[in-house]
Amino acid sequence: MTHWRAVTLIARWEFLRFFKVRELLLTILFIVLGYTLGVPLFQALVGDRAGSVSVAVDASAIGADELLRGALRLLVESPEPLHPRFAFEWAAAAEQPEARLLAGDLDALLRAAPAGGLELVVSDGVPGWLQELEELLGTLVVPLRLAAEGVPAERVAAVLESVALEVTALEAGPQRGGLATTTLVVVALLMAVFTGTGVLFTVITGEKTQRVTEAIVSAVSPQAWIDGKILGTTLFVVAYLVSYATGIVLAMVVRGLFAGELPALPSLVTDPVVLLVTLVAATLGFGLWFTVFAAIAATVSDPTTSSRGQFIFLPGLALAVGFLGNAGNVDGALFRFFALLPFTSPSALPVRMMTTSVAAWEVLAALALLAGSVLLARRIAAQVFALGIHMTGKEPSLAEVWRWVRRGGAAARAPADAFPRRVG
Repeated sequence: MTHWRAVTLIARWEFLRFFKVRELLLTILFIVLGYTLGVPLFQALVGDRAGSVSVAVDASAIGADELLRGALRLLVESPEPLHPRFAFEWAAAAEQPEARLLAGDLDALLRAAPAGGLELVVSDGVPGWLQELEELLGTLVVPLRLAAEGVPAERVAAVLESVALEVTALEAGPQRGGLATTTLVVVALLMAVFTGTGVLFTVITGEKTQRVTEAIVSAVSPQAWIDGKILGTTLFVVAYLVSYATGIVLAMVVRGLFAGELPALPSLVTDPVVLLVTLVAATLGFGLWFTVFAAIAATVSDPTTSSRGQFIFLPGLALAVGFLGNAGNVDGALFRFFALLPFTSPSALPVRMMTTSVAAWEVLAALALLAGSVLLARRIAAQVFALGIHMTGKEPSLAEVWRWVRRGGAAARAPADAFPRRVG
């Protein structure tokens, strides 16, 4: 049996081992139901609570200030609510608003402050909606102040209008997708790597404990076994991500049909070069982390007691570097280094290309380093796997693993039963 024939058979078996059409369809269904039913229910619950903020306005505050008096009248006497969260009413002169506050009939009392201005009285603590109320009062008072300064009413809107900038680029820059694209890229990478490495770690350690691998690799080389497992796991992860993406898109469409308007899609990058680099970097990144974890799993004797299972969090820490591009300087020396480092470049390089101009040599260098790392890690993983599957008891130290690697590629190409078994 040729090498790639063995790889194809192992990959097909590994893929069909986890790929269940029924489970993927149920995943899509649950996403659609969760989004179309769960999100409106949550919004209804939050909306009811948010809309229950009742504010009483003390009538004595009318004489506090001419501008404030006009703003308070607009709040209370406007035929249409000025804010969906607040309900305003006049506090009757004969009642005690403080008692209503303590009894829970009111959320706040707005009255004239002794030193001028307005005072907000609440039962306890600073409310979370204080800033929203201040902004609402500002939108009412500012036009009144402008009118008092002699600005005509028809000019108030023009005075308050924000400045719109029209961007003209002298050179064609990257087609930025913004926060939506960078977030999608990094989240997809994290989901894929976490899912794939978790499956690899569980499967390899379980098969090693049950001595299943020894029987199989007696007929095929460890290199073919590693390559087949990585390829099969990658195909399963792709199907897993496609099912989630399909569920999200269908959920948005169904929700939009019920609402009578389809939701607007986020602005995504359409530059074919950026998309191609992103796909290549993601594929190589999957292969690198899957290969590394295959080697780590081959050195684990008992997955229930081994401390090496903690390494499963390393891909998340490394690939989360891409999120720094949303908050930091992507042209800085540190982020440029991350865009070249093979373990972080699958997320950092696409983020750099989406948010700034990147030199062609940087892109080529990052992809070359990543591809070279995958090939090197693939060879090392096969060497470690060839000897590690026969070791039980004490886990090999890093020094022992390094000695295995120095033995060269003969271990990876030969059947596993060609090597003596060592226990302990």
